Amino acid sequence: MQKTERVIAISQTEESDFNCVLLCMFASFIRKLAAQSTIYNLWKQRNNVVHNQVSIPAPTIFKLIDREIRNIITARRKRKRYRNLMQIWLT
Repeated sequence: MQKTERVIAISQTEESDFNCVLLCMFASFIRKLAAQSTIYNLWKQRNNVVHNQVSIPAPTIFKLIDREIRNIITARRKRKRYRNLMQIWLT
């Protein structure tokens, strides 16, 4: 193996490690967003049933959670740290 091939191999390894760290960081952030949105929407559903005697269907709640997370990600898309967040959410 030549010296340039070793440098390229090392660079690719470091890049994949960095990508793994970013993915783990984003995954943690997305999990927190999803948990917060789920709790909020379930509490909203509970209050709706208790006070209005109206139940929201489960698919509607899933759409609300997804829309809320997409809105939060979209609001942060201009920040360098959050540029790839929507791509990770959609995968």
